[in-house]
Amino acid sequence: MFETIIQGQGSDRAGRKKTVLVSLAIHVVMLSILIVIPLWYYQTIPVGWEEISKVFAAELPDPVPPSPPPPRPPRPDGVSIPTDRPVIILSPILIEPGKVPPPPGAEVIDIPVGPYRSGLSGPPGPFIPDGVLAGPMAENLRPLAGPRTPPPPPPKPAKQPMLISSLDPSRVIYRVEPVYPPLAIQARVQGAVMLQVTVNEMGIVESVEVVSGHPLLVKAARDAVSQWRYKPTILNGEPVPVKATVTVNFNLHR
Repeated sequence: MFETIIQGQGSDRAGRKKTVLVSLAIHVVMLSILIVIPLWYYQTIPVGWEEISKVFAAELPDPVPPSPPPPRPPRPDGVSIPTDRPVIILSPILIEPGKVPPPPGAEVIDIPVGPYRSGLSGPPGPFIPDGVLAGPMAENLRPLAGPRTPPPPPPKPAKQPMLISSLDPSRVIYRVEPVYPPLAIQARVQGAVMLQVTVNEMGIVESVEVVSGHPLLVKAARDAVSQWRYKPTILNGEPVPVKATVTVNFNLHR
C-alpha cells in the first residue's frame, strides 16, 4: 500500500515538470513569432512605395522668394541726399603764434611788467558792502537829486447844496414854458405842481423831484423846469449850489 502511494506521488511530480516545460516552450515560440513577423512584414513592402514618396516630395511648391525693395525716387537737381556715413568732427588745432621780429633799424625797449594800477591817483575808493556806498567819497558818487515836484493838492470836497425856501423867478435867465397835456385839457384838470430842484454853481438844474401835483400835470411840469437856467447863487464871493422849491401853475382859463 505504501509503495503505491510513493509511486503515485512520483508520477505526479514528473507530470508537473513536463507541463511546465511545455508551457515554457509555447511561450518562447509565441515571443519569437511576435518578434519575427514585423521584421518580415517590413521586408515585404513593395518597391514602388519609395518612388511614390519621391513623387509626392517632388510636387511640393518651391518657396516664394521675397519681393525686391521698391526703387528709390530720382534725386531732383540741386538737392543732396544725406548718406549714412559717420560725421567726423575735427577738433581745432591751436598753433602758438610766433614772435614777430621788429623791423630793421627799430629800437627795442623792454618794459617791465609790474602790478596793475589804474590811472586815477589818490586814496583808494570807498568800500561798498552789500551795494551801499560808504566812505568820504560816497556823497560825490551818489546821483544828483533832481528838483522835487510838489505833491498835487488834495481834491476839494464836493459842496453840499444850500437849502433855501424858494428861488426868485427873476433869477431865471432861460425859461421853457410847460406844455399843457391834451388829456388834462379834455379832463378839465388844472392846478399847481410843486417841484424841488437842485441848481449847481453854474445855475444848471441838475435834478427835479416832485413834491405834489396832479398826475396828469406832473410830467409836463418836470420836463419844462429841468431845462431852466438860473443865475448862479453867490455866497461869500463864491458860487454855491442851492436846493429850492419851484411851483408851476396850470390854468385852463389863462
